[in-house]
Amino acid sequence: MLGEDEGNTVLEKGNNPSVKQGEVGAVFIVPKILIREHERVILKQILQILDQDELVQPPLDKFPYKKLELPKYIDELKTRDATNTSYKMIQLDAYGEKKVGSNGELFGGRHYLFNTFTFTAHMGVLLVLLQDVIKVLYQSNATHDEDEFIVQHDQILVMETSEEQTKFLAKNGVIPEESKGSFKYITARSAFVEFGASVIAGGQRIVDDYWESLAKKQNLSSHQRVFKLSTNLISKISLLRPSFQNNRISNANEISANTNNTCTISTSKFESQYPIVTEQPSAEIREAYIENFAKGEHISAIVPGQSISGTLELSAQFRVPRYHSKNSFQQALQMKAMDIPIGRHEELLAQYESQAPDGSASISLPNHIPSVNPSNKPIKRMLSSILDINVSSSKNKKSEENEMIKPMNKGQHKNNTSLNINGWKFESLPLKSAENSGKQQYYRGLPLYEKNTLLERLKQLTPNEIKELEHLHDAVFVNTGLQNVRKVRTKKWKKYWQYKAGIPIGLKRSQLDEFKNKYLKDVLAQTSVTTNFNEITNTDETITTKRVPNPNFLGNCNIKDFKPPYIYSHVNKVPQNVAGDKTAVKLDTEVKNTNANPVVATDPVAAKPDNLANFSNEVAMNN
Repeated sequence: MLGEDEGNTVLEKGNNPSVKQGEVGAVFIVPKILIREHERVILKQILQILDQDELVQPPLDKFPYKKLELPKYIDELKTRDATNTSYKMIQLDAYGEKKVGSNGELFGGRHYLFNTFTFTAHMGVLLVLLQDVIKVLYQSNATHDEDEFIVQHDQILVMETSEEQTKFLAKNGVIPEESKGSFKYITARSAFVEFGASVIAGGQRIVDDYWESLAKKQNLSSHQRVFKLSTNLISKISLLRPSFQNNRISNANEISANTNNTCTISTSKFESQYPIVTEQPSAEIREAYIENFAKGEHISAIVPGQSISGTLELSAQFRVPRYHSKNSFQQALQMKAMDIPIGRHEELLAQYESQAPDGSASISLPNHIPSVNPSNKPIKRMLSSILDINVSSSKNKKSEENEMIKPMNKGQHKNNTSLNINGWKFESLPLKSAENSGKQQYYRGLPLYEKNTLLERLKQLTPNEIKELEHLHDAVFVNTGLQNVRKVRTKKWKKYWQYKAGIPIGLKRSQLDEFKNKYLKDVLAQTSVTTNFNEITNTDETITTKRVPNPNFLGNCNIKDFKPPYIYSHVNKVPQNVAGDKTAVKLDTEVKNTNANPVVATDPVAAKPDNLANFSNEVAMNN
C-alpha cells in the first residue's frame, strides 16, 4: 500500500484513475504515475531486505515460495451472490472486510494495479479483465493460458463480455480497438480476495491482504517480498547494488546449465554431515556409561542426534551501556535535578556553588567530570548464559554464534568524546561518517545518528530518562545479538533435518526438482562390483552390490489405505466416494515393488511414507 502522503500526491496532481462513462458502463484507467510510484515503492522495499533471503525469497523473477494458503471460502454448490457476479462467500475475514467494499471499492488509500470498469447490467460492481489480472501477477506481456489459470483458481466466477460490451471496452482503451469476440472478466473484489497484496499498488503482505488473520496464523511477515519482479526492476536493483549483479549472473548460469540437462547437484559442494550430526555410539560405550552412571560416576557420553551446541554468554558479549560517570547521579541528586534536562545542569551547578556557605568551596561539585573508561568487568545478569549449562569454558570457545556477534563489536565504531555533556558519557553512541553517509546502517541495533541533531536531543534528557535509556539500549543490543544467533542455529537445524531425510546437506530449493527426478534415480542406479578369489573352490567370485529402495524411499510407499485429510488441496474438500470406494483413494505415488527380497519389500514396521532417500543393499553372487 502506498503511504498516505504518496497517495495524496497522486490525487492532488489530478492523476487519479480517469473515468470514462457511457451507456454500457464506465471505465477507470490506472494513471501512469501510480504505476511509477508503485515501482519506486517496490524497489525501495527490495533494497531494504536484499540481504535477507528469508524475506527476499530469491530468485526475484519468480514468485515467492512462501505464499498465503487460502481456505475454501465458497460452498461446494458454488452459489452466486445477490449481484450474480461472484460466488457467495461462506467464510469472511473481519479485517479484510474493512479494506474492500461489496462492490470492489478499496478503502484506506489503496489502489488497484489494473484497469477496472463497470457494466450497467451488473449494478455498478467493479470488474476487471482476466488477462489484466494475469498480466499484473506475472509481470509479463507474454500470453498465458486463461483456462489453466481458471482451473487453478476455481473459487472465482469468470464471465464473458457480449459484443456490445467488447466494443465499449475497445472504444475506451481497455482493450485494443481492433479487438473482436468475447473477453473473460471477473469482479475486482474477487481478485482482491484471491490475490490480496499482489494486485495492490505498493502492496505489503498482511497489511494489504484480505485474509489478514489467516496470514498472521501462517507466520507470514509484512516485510517479505510479494511481487514477481520484471526484468526492468531487476536491472535497476543490479545498478543500485552491484554485488547483486554477480548473484544474478550466477543464478542465470545455473538455469542455463539446467536447460542443457547437466546435473548441478553432482557438481555442487555439499557439506559433510559429521559436524552436524553425531551417530549412535557403540554398544560398549553405552554399557560403560550406564554402569558408571549407576555407581554415581557421571562421565561425558556421546549423545546421538544433532551436534548443535555453543554457549552464548550474555555478560561477556552484551554489557549494559553506561551513559553516566561515577558521580553523575550523585551530583544530580544533590542539586535536586533528577527531572531537569542535563543541558541546564551547568547553569544549576553555578547557582548551587554560589549559594554554598563560605568555606565550603572545597566540597563543591566539579564543573566537568572527566570521562571514565568503561569497565572491562561484565555486569552480572539473572540469566548469565543460555543454550548450555556449562559456561566456564565458553569464554575460550570459538563457536559460530560468537563469531556472528564479533563483527558487531569489532572495528566498526569509535568513541566520540564530543558527545559527553556535563559528565554524562554518550561517547559510545554511533554517529554517521563520510564513509557511510549514503547508506542506512545500524550498529548493534541502533541507527547511525547525525551528530548535531543527536547532541541537541541529548541535552533535553533528564537523569531519570537516562536510566531508562540505558536499559532500553541494553534490550536492543541483546535482542539484536540473539536474532543473529538464531539465524545461525536455524541454518544448523535445517541442515540437520536435511541429513535425517536423506538429502545432501546444503541442497537449494531451486535444485529440488532435479533432486527428485534425476539425483534419486542416479542414487538407485549406483552399483559396486568386487572380485575375490575363493581358495576352496579355486574360482574368482564377483560380488555385485545393487541398491533396492525400501518403503521409506520417496515414491515407494507401501501404505494402501485411506488418504489422510491433509493431502487434499483444500481443507474442506473431501472426495464424496471415500467411504464407498477404497480403490478411488489409492496413493498416486504408489510404485509396485518388484524386489524379490520379502524383508526389504514388505516390511510394514519400517514403513514411513515419503521419506526422501532411504534404501537397502542387495548382494548378488556371480561365479
